[in-house]
Amino acid sequence: MVISVERMQRGLAVPTVAIAAIAAAAWWIVGYLPWILTGLNGSDVTYLLETDGAMALPLYEYGTRMLFDFGLIGGLAAGLARILGGVQSRQAMVATLVGLAASVAVMLLQSYVALQLADDSAETPDGGVLTVLMGACVLGSLAGWGLGVVAVRGAVWFGLTLSVLAGLGTSWYWGVVRRPLDAILDGSDGSAGTVTSAVEAVGWVWVGVLAAALVVIGARPVQRLAVWPLAILISWFAYAPGALLGLLSSEIRYADDPELLESVWEWFWQGMTPTWRAWVGYAIAVALAVAGTVTVRYLTRLGVPDRSRPDPPSGSVSALGRQ
Repeated sequence: MVISVERMQRGLAVPTVAIAAIAAAAWWIVGYLPWILTGLNGSDVTYLLETDGAMALPLYEYGTRMLFDFGLIGGLAAGLARILGGVQSRQAMVATLVGLAASVAVMLLQSYVALQLADDSAETPDGGVLTVLMGACVLGSLAGWGLGVVAVRGAVWFGLTLSVLAGLGTSWYWGVVRRPLDAILDGSDGSAGTVTSAVEAVGWVWVGVLAAALVVIGARPVQRLAVWPLAILISWFAYAPGALLGLLSSEIRYADDPELLESVWEWFWQGMTPTWRAWVGYAIAVALAVAGTVTVRYLTRLGVPDRSRPDPPSGSVSALGRQ
């Protein structure tokens, strides 16, 4: 849909308070949807301890990556809420940040209280690890909010944001679809069970997301194809911040076991090398992107409106703020 610049700047006339509330809800519901689907107790997350109580956020010893990655996706959703008040509205942008901050504070407080009330037999993180966990949630959420704010500024920004999701969104996709797929394919009630090959295939969703990012960036003009290497690099290293926070948590937990710490760091650095990456996935993503970009350009030459994310004609812009 193409609308006028004036309408885009004006937005949907949504009150500022409502924008803040929508951003607050979007952060938790969208970002932590996989955790919500577990019943807020980790019953379907095999690498976290299960608890009898409900926690808004997974404040567990091994939940650092989850808190960062899901927080980033939620922050992205909150940042995108600025379009409700107009892309150029600073008031709407501030409202999304206020809503995000309020939601993060409330959910962290609830989770902390629930953690303190947990059964004594439950393994709870100590003060240092808990600080890292909360910090991971806050940092990821702010990073995601920043991405959401800039994503609406144009095709390149939107594509680069998608490349971030390609790099760290796999656990989110997997968490969202695993439960219903387990129920359908295994005939179970959706609880943790054997992960079928169909569920494991979700691990390749990032290929489609990366391909979409490259198409959005390179649809036109041709000079934007030069941004493709940057998008690929971003997807390659997107997991690093969350992993580093996880390593910081490990440094605190295993301070008395230098050999274990050394192996953990070795795992991190190996994960950054090409030998540990799914080259086939990157090759497929690039091939799909080339085919998609060629198709978009061909349709454009035929006079078919380009809906991918082109430069706006004079006096109009796409609903996502194309440049």
